[in-house]
Amino acid sequence: CGLNAAAKKLPFVGNPATVERRIQRFIANDKIDHAESCRAMAKWVIGSLPEDKPVVLLVDETGLKDRLKAMVAAVAFKGRSIPVAWRRCPNADWQMGLVDLITEMLGWVRDAMDALGDDRKAIVIADRGIGNSPSLIREIVGLGMFCLMRVTKKVRVMMEDGQVSPFDELSDALGPSWRRKARAFKKSGWIERWAARLWDCDRAEPWFLVANCPESEGREYGIRMWIELMFRNLKSGGWEWERSRVWNPDRANRLWLALALAYAWMASLGAAVFNSDKAVKEVAGGRSRAARSALFRLDVDMFHLCLERGRRVVCSLLFPSGLGRAAKSVV
Repeated sequence: CGLNAAAKKLPFVGNPATVERRIQRFIANDKIDHAESCRAMAKWVIGSLPEDKPVVLLVDETGLKDRLKAMVAAVAFKGRSIPVAWRRCPNADWQMGLVDLITEMLGWVRDAMDALGDDRKAIVIADRGIGNSPSLIREIVGLGMFCLMRVTKKVRVMMEDGQVSPFDELSDALGPSWRRKARAFKKSGWIERWAARLWDCDRAEPWFLVANCPESEGREYGIRMWIELMFRNLKSGGWEWERSRVWNPDRANRLWLALALAYAWMASLGAAVFNSDKAVKEVAGGRSRAARSALFRLDVDMFHLCLERGRRVVCSLLFPSGLGRAAKSVV
């Protein structure tokens, strides 16, 4: 993501030196409203998704060592996730409380869905570093969203029979995997939830989960790993965010807008490749090889192929419901 390197990859936009200056001016433009940018991004992405599935929002934190950290909300889609709301800050404490920060970001997504007239169920999934907050869960419910949160094993749970125990002590009576209607977070005044403990032989430790979605079985929590794949693609495995040397939080927010748009665009190209036998053969040498490739690699390879052969690069967003998932993207 060095600006000069990025500019050289966009010859159809203009001279590399000119394109680099345009990118620099965009990143420096403090008139760009960050909240409105995220609302627009969420509206674009969610409005392009198939309408027969709930909107799954993955929330997690990433960072650049001792420079910056970022809180991100991303929409899950077929083994990947597309960032739709984010905040950057220096690598110290968040300037606002974590609950307020995430609530604000999810509020932008709620605004986008309301603007679309989208009444689909929105489900927020987060790891225990974020999900272990009863205050955040209450805020998510207040936004009209559902949640599936991993919590620590010491969270106290009240079962329907009145038994109160930490999550890890319930396993002796209920077995390695179970799901029950329960209350959680005793110290915060109990929250009505579904509680679940899942432990498969391929995991080092069990998942202790709380959810307010009756249809959730808990296994959907595995989708959370898709945001880790996105972070890898945006950093060393793809866009190389760490090479940008943009450390100012406001400018980093605007840089991430460009990265998010480019990532969504590449995801759309990958969807087009995977749904076309001709494109799969041209880009990956056949569907069996494509199935062994990361979807992000298909996206970028298609982009480069279009440039090399002088083809028009389509700038659109298309996430078809029938898209197959590449093997390396499966959690």
